[in-house]
Amino acid sequence: MMSRSKGRSRGRKPKSPLQQLARLIMIAMVISAVWQELSKPAAERTWQGRVWRFVPYDFRLPTWARVRESLWAPDNPHIVIPRVFGVGWTVNVGRVYAVLKSLVQPKD
Repeated sequence: MMSRSKGRSRGRKPKSPLQQLARLIMIAMVISAVWQELSKPAAERTWQGRVWRFVPYDFRLPTWARVRESLWAPDNPHIVIPRVFGVGWTVNVGRVYAVLKSLVQPKD
């Protein structure tokens, strides 16, 4: 039987202070967004908006249409867009593909 060294989980590297800080900030944003929604009367809760006036959140159940719109929208001029579920942003892969395609294709 192999023994593990004290204080270390098997297969996991310790997180850097920057990673720990980023995780703490993300948890604080999620808690703030949920608190913001729960502080509203039940009839006024939309479960979407901005936390700390800047970071978008959306806790509505995702639909295929919203997922597709969020992840694959080549006509949307923005590369980074609000997440379809959760707090923060995601990459619009469709726009990245469209930009790369326009760079690679020769112009007539």
